[in-house]
Amino acid sequence: RTGYLTQLGDDRFGDELLALWQREGVSTEGVARAAGLPTAVYFVHHDERGHHFSYRRAGSAASRMGPADLPDGLIERAQWLHCSGISQAISATACEAVMAAIARARAAGTRVSYDLNFRPSLWPAAQALQVAQATLAQCELFFPSIDEVAALTGLSDPHSIIAWAHGQGARMVALKLGAQGSLLSTGEGTAQLIAPHPVQALDATGAGDCFAGAMLARLAAGDAPQQA
Repeated sequence: RTGYLTQLGDDRFGDELLALWQREGVSTEGVARAAGLPTAVYFVHHDERGHHFSYRRAGSAASRMGPADLPDGLIERAQWLHCSGISQAISATACEAVMAAIARARAAGTRVSYDLNFRPSLWPAAQALQVAQATLAQCELFFPSIDEVAALTGLSDPHSIIAWAHGQGARMVALKLGAQGSLLSTGEGTAQLIAPHPVQALDATGAGDCFAGAMLARLAAGDAPQQA
């Protein structure tokens, strides 16, 4: 069972998102509606270099969230709390809400996973790196992409990135390598290369989110990290 924590506007976009999550069996117990504020949206554009994002997040209902908007009990009942760097980037109060949610999760024994999701159009690299380091210190499972870490730290060697992530405090790292698959490190022994499933990719939008969601679902079901 999966639930979502966010804030939507009282507009058509918000209505349609709620209806979609309810059809898909996602709990909306942690979803609030904010009167007079728009629901955040973004647009995806494609060219020969891949996909690109145009964000319309400033002033949105989600960007106005703060620690006081976190619902009681939902985080504490979960096996995992999954957080995104985009949630931290959209506003200072939203970033505070993420860190408060992580603190509540750790106090309750809920494990924390973190997708770096660095988007240079949302915030400067130096600020993103500082926040990521603070988050990794509280993180059970880290989902970076090799290109994102390279943009933030200058590191490009996968094993150096794994070592950096563990050095920041992440207990387990699933480094996404694109067409080369992923590199999994549990902090014990050598990182293991997980082979990719070859596909003819049409649209990579959301690929990393699907990767993280599938792995977390399998971990929650009891799989070992390598199998998940």
